[in-house]
Amino acid sequence: MLTVKRKQEIEKIAESVLLKYNITECPAKHLSEIMKKENILFFKDSFDDNNFDGLITLNNDNQYCIYINTRIYYPPRHNFTIAHELGHYFLGHKLNDGSLICDRYNISEEDDGKLNSVIEQEANYFAACLLMPKNMFIKSFVEIMQKLNRNPDRPMYVDNQECNYKDWKTMFHLFYADFRISIMALKFRLEEFGLIKFNWYKETWIKCINDYFDVSYLK
Repeated sequence: MLTVKRKQEIEKIAESVLLKYNITECPAKHLSEIMKKENILFFKDSFDDNNFDGLITLNNDNQYCIYINTRIYYPPRHNFTIAHELGHYFLGHKLNDGSLICDRYNISEEDDGKLNSVIEQEANYFAACLLMPKNMFIKSFVEIMQKLNRNPDRPMYVDNQECNYKDWKTMFHLFYADFRISIMALKFRLEEFGLIKFNWYKETWIKCINDYFDVSYLK
């Protein structure tokens, strides 16, 4: 589990990247720009191992390269994986034998303190901070709560009631438009800032994830 101090350090590093490249909206749309300006080569390919998501490595010219498995067909997961690999880069993580290979178990869109690897926890947190920077994220939350006719000064309460479930679905769609993130990444960041409280059954979460998985129709 990362300490509060370390999380604050990682957040500042992510913010410095956004500031450096003057990124003030939807950071996910600027991942290619960040890699290009950092002189990082980016490759997408289909790998046989379905558990493999991505890696960062150094080529023979000592140039950083990021590879992403095209079998990741869910756009928010694709974005988070790239941001995770950028986390290894910007946090200066040591590459083992010139590479860091990340599978789906290492790249977690939730605050998974169960991961044995501290550097993978750090890369995950960097990805959350880069894709959903605090000030930008809270500003969107306030605007969305106002659209839902809810008080933005109080956490959103979500339970099994149809009206609350409907508002939560609308909130996700609006956040997706702003940040291109998954529902689990959104849940983590909202809970981290104390902006939402859930009180529902596990079955409802499964329904929720299935209902919101298809984001292809969202612009």
